[in-house]
Amino acid sequence: MATRIINLLLFTIGILSLNACYYDKKEDLFIGLSSCDTTEITFVDVQDIFEPSCAYAGCHAGPSPAFGIDLSTYEASLNVDTLQLMGSVRHESGYIAMPQGQPKLSDCQINTLQAWINQGRKP
Repeated sequence: MATRIINLLLFTIGILSLNACYYDKKEDLFIGLSSCDTTEITFVDVQDIFEPSCAYAGCHAGPSPAFGIDLSTYEASLNVDTLQLMGSVRHESGYIAMPQGQPKLSDCQINTLQAWINQGRKP
């Protein structure tokens, strides 16, 4: 009977310890093993960054985008000053840190944006 109670107690503790897990960014957990591939970046790749981070709630999208910067379409994104864009997402001095009111983009996201620019801003 005592063995059964101990086994039940150990099982319960094991289940409860699984609920104590939390989720970090993959890049932080696997430093040096990042799967951030920036070899062939297109607008589809950066749109995955722009959509939730820049165009959410219409900040840089729609008929009146903030500061006249529209990141909602490929064509509109070509009108964006890339130095200003990268200065803002890198939170460099002299630029408005973006996304405003949100955490800084991950290193992979920033590297992806820079690769897209360096590779000629492909559609």
